[in-house]
Amino acid sequence: MVLFLGRRGQTALELMFIFAIIMAGLVVVVNAYVPASSTVSLTYYVRGAASDACSFLATGTVVNETRYSALNTIIISANYSSVGCRVLGVSVEKSTSQWNVTIKMDVTVPLSGSVFKVAVRDYLVNSLSHVNGFSLRGGEIYYKNVPVRINIVCEGCVG
Repeated sequence: MVLFLGRRGQTALELMFIFAIIMAGLVVVVNAYVPASSTVSLTYYVRGAASDACSFLATGTVVNETRYSALNTIIISANYSSVGCRVLGVSVEKSTSQWNVTIKMDVTVPLSGSVFKVAVRDYLVNSLSHVNGFSLRGGEIYYKNVPVRINIVCEGCVG
């Protein structure tokens, strides 16, 4: 049996064949890219949340919102004044069982290192729990069902 296609039918089949090749290529490229992008995505979200924390601390204003309650502790310990803060760097490493995130921050007001680290970590955990891909279980943050351990390094902190 011989199949005779008109001009339009042949063009449609050629188009479907080209589309199938493009889709197969996308599947190959996207699958190779997705595992590597988890580290980039995690870095992006953590850096963004840490920068938001610094922006809030720069206001020096205590706000009566649960979202900022952890950071209010820092402003109160700085005697209700503006806290100059900046994110110096974020490093993300994945071990076999967890993500290890280290955030290096610098503050201009001498603060207790333990108070600063706990407050910023609590803010980050709360903030990230609202981002797609993150979940909060038992007070710990998970990214794509893998636990995230957050370590804050504070330059300018006392103790």
